[in-house]
Amino acid sequence: MTLKRALTLACLLTSASAPAVAELLAPDHAVNGIPQAQLSGRWWQWLSSYPIATNPGLDTTGEHSNLGSDQGPVSHPGIFFLAGNFSGFSARTVTLTDDQSLFVPLVNTASFIPVLGSNEAEIRADAAATIGTASGLFARLNGTDLALPPSTSSLLEYRQKSPLFPLTFPADNVFGVAPGTYDAVADGYWLPLEPLTPGRYTLEIGAHATGTPPTYPAFTLTQRYDLIVVPEAAINSILLLGLIGVALIGCWSSGTSKRRSLRKAELPG
Repeated sequence: MTLKRALTLACLLTSASAPAVAELLAPDHAVNGIPQAQLSGRWWQWLSSYPIATNPGLDTTGEHSNLGSDQGPVSHPGIFFLAGNFSGFSARTVTLTDDQSLFVPLVNTASFIPVLGSNEAEIRADAAATIGTASGLFARLNGTDLALPPSTSSLLEYRQKSPLFPLTFPADNVFGVAPGTYDAVADGYWLPLEPLTPGRYTLEIGAHATGTPPTYPAFTLTQRYDLIVVPEAAINSILLLGLIGVALIGCWSSGTSKRRSLRKAELPG
């Protein structure tokens, strides 16, 4: 297959709208072998590892969404992390492959020692107070509510409370705290999705949280992700063919340079 044909195939596969069919995992179901409560902590480790300039949670277009792949600084093999936002509405375009599960927050928070409490019990209480009571949770794919697994009746059952985990902040981090590693917990509601077939999708999610006034005010989050799912095999083929193309161009250029040098050497001085 030529590079041109591979690119054409990828474009055709990603330009058509896919049926609104996706499997939402049950809240007690591990994602690629990782329990969701543990995965929520890894999500925070991932998000907090990036400074403000490239943090996916502040991304307004999806420019930094590639950081959600399983090649990031925190292990989450075969899982694509979608970033939430810090309030209001955001819309992002995201490209992923058809072998990656999705893990995305509906509404969530993290709390850490010693900034927000002096021990695990206090930071768990702080995280719960930040959310307060959640309501109005929704998740739609291509305009249709995602079907709940038979064992669940509401997205309110998707609350996950992580075990204690180390949370490392770089300089210029989104929390504005001193760089370093803190003991932390995560709390919130999550959306775990099985891999999607190749195509285009619109994923819309949102939630309202009351917070616990006066310390934590109420807030509402709504997000739209325009997902472009491409075949993993096609991506590998394109990368391989691209490398071959670069190598061939390099060989051709090298050969041309040598021929020019020979011609120049044959010319009379």
